[in-house]
Amino acid sequence: DKTALNGQLRPVERIYGFHVEAEEMVLVPQASLSAEKTGIVLEFDRSVPAGALLFHGSGYHPHVNTADETGIPLPVFGPLHV
Repeated sequence: DKTALNGQLRPVERIYGFHVEAEEMVLVPQASLSAEKTGIVLEFDRSVPAGALLFHGSGYHPHVNTADETGIPLPVFGPLHV
């Protein structure tokens, strides 16, 4: 939901923290900022199976590095059906 974003997302060299779980495998996408810097584009090297679950920042010590202009980080979430 872009309405909770303060301005744009801060540029980072590489975005961390996203993964998809499906059919007993974990897929890690290449994540990048959208052209408007108000969203994140996830690119996978293979098709994501139906019923997959998307996570951001899961686990005991997640490595996440995306924040808006005021420094508020993207929240951890998941599972989210995709």
